Amino acid sequence: MTSYALAMPMDHLTIRDFTGESSLEKEMRRAERGMLTVSVDYLGAEDLTYATLSIDPETENHRVVQSSPLEKDRLTFTFDSQGIADGKHLVVVEGMTIAGKKVSSQPVELNIDNGPPSLVRIDSVVRIDSAEEGPNRNSVLVQVQATVVDDVGISLVELHDGIPDAGGRLIGASQRIEDNRCTIVAGLDYAASRIYSLYLRAYDQAGNYRVDRVTVQL
Repeated sequence: MTSYALAMPMDHLTIRDFTGESSLEKEMRRAERGMLTVSVDYLGAEDLTYATLSIDPETENHRVVQSSPLEKDRLTFTFDSQGIADGKHLVVVEGMTIAGKKVSSQPVELNIDNGPPSLVRIDSVVRIDSAEEGPNRNSVLVQVQATVVDDVGISLVELHDGIPDAGGRLIGASQRIEDNRCTIVAGLDYAASRIYSLYLRAYDQAGNYRVDRVTVQL
């Protein structure tokens, strides 16, 4: 788990981790779409009277989120990030002790990503075997090349032989993306018509996805 230490020796707040579909780096737990939870550690001799989380402080898009009650030196902020533009944002947590002392965390960069990949496109499907030869006579081996683009980054690309999650089988996958391009080699059940429908599903690092479909004759 990533942590962020502060220089303050006595009372301080530390942003510990982000969880949810909008997440810091790849630390992610599935939640209701768009909901984001920020956990914050508090080290201090005095109790806090309140704490707030500020997103993009000192900008016209400044947004403030109130915390839940302090539990065992930890604060939790939960909010819907869908009202925040995708991209990089600064997050700061501030609090006030019962003695009137202000404490705050260091700014931490948060990358919001609620939108699906901007482009998922099957560029080519090439047959690389012969159904009439050898042990693959009942199958067709294909190489699929695709373009996949996302502002934050693509984490996984899947190839299905039908509609994903509606009867289509997962027949190939790749996590290797170079210059927004990926290649998947997969086997298809031989069809007498030699007509095949392929579905490519690409996920970004927050778990959002987009699907492209192509029908080819091989």
